[in-house]
Amino acid sequence: MRRKTIQPGKSEIESPPTAEELRLHPKNGDRKAAEIASPDPIDNFRIVVKDHTAGDPMLVAVKWTNLSRPQLGKRLAELGTPVSTNIVTRTLWNESFRRRKRNEPCASTQIATCSLKISPS
Repeated sequence: MRRKTIQPGKSEIESPPTAEELRLHPKNGDRKAAEIASPDPIDNFRIVVKDHTAGDPMLVAVKWTNLSRPQLGKRLAELGTPVSTNIVTRTLWNESFRRRKRNEPCASTQIATCSLKISPS
C-alpha cells in the first residue's frame, strides 16, 4: 500500500471526524420553506381559494376546494407567487383542506338483487 493511503487512514483512526466534517452539503441547503420565507404565499393562497372553497355542513372543520393542485399553482403564479404543486399540497394540508370523497352509487341494491338470484327457491 502507498504511504498517501495509510497516513490519512491513521489520522482518521486517531481523531475521527465530526458529523459536520463528514457532511458534504448543508442540511436542507440552509433554505427555509417557501411558506416560511415570506407570508405572501399563504395570503395569496387564501385569496385564490376564497371563492372556490366548499365544506361539509355537518362537520365545520372539513373543507375542500374544487381547484386542482396545478390550477392552484397557476393562479398563485399569476398573483406573483410561483410555487410547485408540492408546496400547494403542503399548504392545503396546513390550511386544513382535505380531499373530497367521491359519491359513488350505493351498491347495496345490486348486492340485494344478486343475493336474490343466488338464494335457492
